[in-house]
Amino acid sequence: MNPGAGLLGSLQALLDSAAALARARLELFGAELQQELARLFYALAGALVVLLLAALGAAFAAGALLLAVAEAHRALAAVLIALFFFGLALAAAFSLRRLGAGRPRPFAASLAELERDRERFATALEPVARRVSSADQVIGTALRVLGWGARLAPVLALLRRR
Repeated sequence: MNPGAGLLGSLQALLDSAAALARARLELFGAELQQELARLFYALAGALVVLLLAALGAAFAAGALLLAVAEAHRALAAVLIALFFFGLALAAAFSLRRLGAGRPRPFAASLAELERDRERFATALEPVARRVSSADQVIGTALRVLGWGARLAPVLALLRRR
């Protein structure tokens, strides 16, 4: 068996796995993006309809109330109605702010999957890192025994940084 082919085969398998994993994550991201956009569209459309109908109802109710009040008290009634509407607007603003704060983070499932992938890769690459570290120690010991350690120390330090 050719050792180079084994290493090349392993590298090819690793790249194939990474590509398949990236594709799955992108598909998940796309599905979440579609869900988020659909939710946003329906929320905005619903809010617009509610706002329009509420404004029409409030305007007609306020007009009817002003007509029902005696003419001497209409100015006071108009001010009270305006304050009532401002209070409702303030309550709606606080409600929307609380609603926005309670929703989940966008793309939370994609981010969680990517974090799990990172942990799996780190676990899978841990034995390789130990082997590379032990090979580095063997090379360093061999160079010291041969007396080349001091001469090649700058080169080894540069290679370790990469």
